[in-house]
Amino acid sequence: MAESHHGAERARRHEPEPDYDEDRYSEAAGDPGREPGAGVDPDLGRHIDRNQDWDRDETWDRDQDRDAVRDRDRDAVRDRDDDWDRDSDRGRDTARQRDRRRDAGPEADGDYDGDYDNEYDDYDDSVDRARLTEPEPLDGWNKPSLPANAGTDVGLLVLRLVLGGVFVAHGAQKVFGLFGGPGIDGFAAYLTQSGFQQAELLAWVTGVTELAGGALVILGFATPLAAAGLLAVMANVILLRFAEGFFLTPDGGFELEAVLAGLAAALVFAGPGRAALDNGRPWYRRPIITGVSCLVVAAGAAAAVYFLLR
Repeated sequence: MAESHHGAERARRHEPEPDYDEDRYSEAAGDPGREPGAGVDPDLGRHIDRNQDWDRDETWDRDQDRDAVRDRDRDAVRDRDDDWDRDSDRGRDTARQRDRRRDAGPEADGDYDGDYDNEYDDYDDSVDRARLTEPEPLDGWNKPSLPANAGTDVGLLVLRLVLGGVFVAHGAQKVFGLFGGPGIDGFAAYLTQSGFQQAELLAWVTGVTELAGGALVILGFATPLAAAGLLAVMANVILLRFAEGFFLTPDGGFELEAVLAGLAAALVFAGPGRAALDNGRPWYRRPIITGVSCLVVAAGAAAAVYFLLR
């Protein structure tokens, strides 16, 4: 019966029936007394061939088992990844649904019973809960940041348009002589009378700073640096008119310059808002660090002009 089984195996593998070599099987039998060609028992040859077939079948079975284990492990990993993706998607959907129902309020549902989000509590969305409750760091510090809103953006836009428009008009007066302005020559003569040296160069620097800085503030591009330049100009004017008093009188006063300087300082630290070209840039995301740096630059420029060129 064993022979018929192995014969069937050979037929399935398309292997020919072995031709028993008496000398080979005599040597394989380990019988040194039997001479080559003296004949060998055919049963002994079949026994040796049957053992070889069994070894080959066992090796093939081991290979099949190893492949099956590898495929099973691969399927388990794939199933685990699919389950994780489904759980993540379900958690995000659950958080969105809860937020929508909370924002809609009890009026949105006629049979509201005060417990409208209990149906979502069965799922453990601890990651999303932590993201919603953890304060967002500001500038690398563990401090919560104030949420942006449309009202703040509109207010900053109005502030930029007013402040930038005023300085663009004053810069056009000094550089181009528009709107009844003195032009570069007239402004340089005024600076000379005020005691400044290099009056013509200083007139160009002041006029271009007001014109370009005002335009950048309106666009909301490089807003902290542009506002710091305007603040430096106003600081010099305040120092020049400080002896005239604060309130506007026929004899002078720096009330208007103080208001413009305060608006510029507010933009240095508050930034331009989201309705600006600065939105998303590094200095927009770090307003405190950027504001302090630009304020130091403005103070240094104002002090250098007032004390070194006057």
